[in-house]
Order: sequence, then C-alpha cells, then structure tokens
Amino acid sequence: MNWVETSPGTFSNDLNGVEKIYRRISLAFKPSGRENGGIYCICNLGFGPLFGDNDYAIALRNAWKALRFDFPGLAVVPEGFDKTSYVLPNESLVEKWANETFIVERTTDPEDIITRYPLRDLPSMYFFPTSSQILLLISHWRIDGLGICMLLDRFFSLLAAGTPAPAPESWVNDLHKISPSIEDAAGTPNTVDPELEAFARAYIENHHQNAVNVAGLPCNGDATTPPGNFGRAAIKFDQFSSAAFVASCKIRNISVTAAVYAALADWSYHAVQTYVTGVTSSVARTSNFQQKAQQLTAFSKAWYSEKFMRAFRLTAQYHAEALFKPRPHGAQPPSGIHLSSLGVVENYLPRQYGNTIRVTDFQLGVNMMTRQRALYTWTFEHRLSLSVVYNDAYHDQAAAQVFLESIVGVLEKEIGIALTPEHNIKSDN
Repeated sequence: MNWVETSPGTFSNDLNGVEKIYRRISLAFKPSGRENGGIYCICNLGFGPLFGDNDYAIALRNAWKALRFDFPGLAVVPEGFDKTSYVLPNESLVEKWANETFIVERTTDPEDIITRYPLRDLPSMYFFPTSSQILLLISHWRIDGLGICMLLDRFFSLLAAGTPAPAPESWVNDLHKISPSIEDAAGTPNTVDPELEAFARAYIENHHQNAVNVAGLPCNGDATTPPGNFGRAAIKFDQFSSAAFVASCKIRNISVTAAVYAALADWSYHAVQTYVTGVTSSVARTSNFQQKAQQLTAFSKAWYSEKFMRAFRLTAQYHAEALFKPRPHGAQPPSGIHLSSLGVVENYLPRQYGNTIRVTDFQLGVNMMTRQRALYTWTFEHRLSLSVVYNDAYHDQAAAQVFLESIVGVLEKEIGIALTPEHNIKSDN
C-alpha cells in the first residue's frame, strides 16, 4: 500500500488493475446520477429478547461506526478513475461520515432505493424500521459478494455485542488497516517476463472472444436505447426440495453451482463466465447436461494456478485495454448473462448471533444499467435461491420470469427433483 501524504492528514493512493476496471464500469452512466454495477445486499433482521429496549437505529448506527473503525476502507473516497484519497479520522470527521452514510428510511423500502441506486463516493447503510431490514449499497471496486457477507458478519457481531461507538481517543492513524488490492494481497509480482505476457494475452483474448463480447441474446430496444430502471426476478425454493436437489447433485458428483451453470449453458449455448477476473469455462454444445455439469465442477476446482496468479496483474491490464477500447462501428452492445454463485451463505454470514440478532432473509445483486443480465444463486437457511437482475429498458418482468422458469425446468428435468417455490420476488419499476 503506497499511501502518499498530499497535505497534513490527507493521503492519496492509486487504484490497482481490477479496482480500476470496476471503478470505470461504475461511472459508465455518470450523467444519469446512478451507479452501474454497484452491489446491494438486503438482510431481514429479528431482534431477540437480549437486545433489550435499545433503540434499534441508534444501535445499528453505533455498530456501523464501529465497523468503520475496524475497516477504515469504508471511508476511502475515489478520485476520478484511478486514484483514492483518505483523511485520517477524528471524532468530528467520523460523525460526519456516519451522518452521510447511515440512513433511516421510514417511508420507503429497499426496492425503491435500489431502483434509483445513487452514484456516491461512499458506501451507504440503510435501516427500514417498519420491516426490520437493512440495505447495504457499496461499489464493486471496493468489495465482492462474498466480501460483503464477511463484512456484514462483522457488522452483526458488533451489533449483537452492543458495541458502542468508538471513543474519541480511538481515532488515530489507521492507514495500516486499509485492505490492499487483490493483486497485492495475492502477492502478484510487478515484474513480468515474455512468457507471462503471452499467457495473459492469450487468456484475455479467449475471455473476450467467448464471454465478454457475447451479443447474441435478445433484448429490447436498439444500440441507441438509453437505460431504464433496475429490475429483478427471484425464486426461493422450500427447504425440503432444496435439500433433495442438493443430495441429488452429490449423488451425481456435481456441485449445485455447476448444475445451475450447466442449465444456463443448455438454455443459452453461451460460455459460462465471470466478468472481471477473466475466468471463463466453455462447454461443448454437443455435451449432455451431466457432462457439462461434470466439466464445470472439475473446472471450478482446477482453474486456479500459480501461473494465473503471477499473471493476474497483467490479465487485469489487458482485460481493461480490451474492455474499454472503442467498439467497431455497428457492433451490437454485449447482451450476455453473467453468473455469480455465493454457495452456502452461512459459511460467511451466520443466521444467528447469540440470542440477540437473527438474519431471517438474505438477498444480493447488482444494479444493471446495461443490456446484460446477472444471474445469482445461493443457499441460505437451507433454501436454494435463484435471482436475475436486469435493466427494464432492455428486458421486462415477464421475460425475466420466463428465463428463471426455463432454468428451473432444465434443472428439474436433468436432476430429477421437483423444486417447490416458497417465495417469488418480482420487481420492475
């Protein structure tokens, strides 16, 4: 971490490769005032008897400030596309930060906030007293989905413990507690050699050819159609059919994630991919479902290599160059589907915090401003969930619901388990 003091108490640092990519993606629709690709997470809370008669909003705000003490990166501010700044904390600055980032909403709901996902320099924590929900909005350049689960685990631990706001004398130079970039954390070298350069270029060329530039999936409008509002469709299956589905996948020696990915591959005939890291798994169209799922299960266990991590800084650089270069005249904007699996959420975010706090529901996704869609899958409280997010200028609610039902249909046919919906979410503003 190369923080440079630019004025007394104010420090500047450079964003690294993956951070720069996500930062630039977030600003793609800056004139609209909304953030592209910003992450949201909604948790429904139950407050147990040991929580007492404490004011929930005050307790949540104190825990939020305590979380900022543990993770000062929550107060790092982006500067343009490639830099960040941080001001060493004192009591008044932390209070100002809390006033700007902790918001009590008594007249609206999380869906309304996500729909107008604001482009802000700082993350935001919302509390909805009427529904006992919290909503975290945070930029993707700061964190990923599993990171949010870990962050909220710490937040709920602080809340359950009744942690007071840190004392004024606690706020000191805390630069050392700001997390490094993923490249630095992984120990990716700054020096390169021709072999790594060739490996990274080939990796990213394959990623863009087979995944990023997929434009064949239909969407509404044309290349000039501006984005509309956030939309989401989700299905949560009951505990019994979810357990039967998981057990059936184990018998077939495939992961639940691979089964969902294989179902999508059967539905779309497109590469199964993640967007920024350049990890792309392709399966043959002629393969049957079981073969696809087995290939994807094996790939998820074998894609990581020492060579990949040594080249990671280069792959991010080449990915950014390819991602943001001008598109050929007349080329259709990408309209593929990105995939993200959180696995078993409780591995990172428990449901119960003593007899004080219980997390009764969990939802996560991103604000989509492009023609692309993102499909999320996770298991929480022994219930499998599928959630697709989209922009309603390019996809409508009916099409999103049909898409989810099609994926479920493939899974039921191939795995041999009838999945029973417990709850459906439809949001199209």
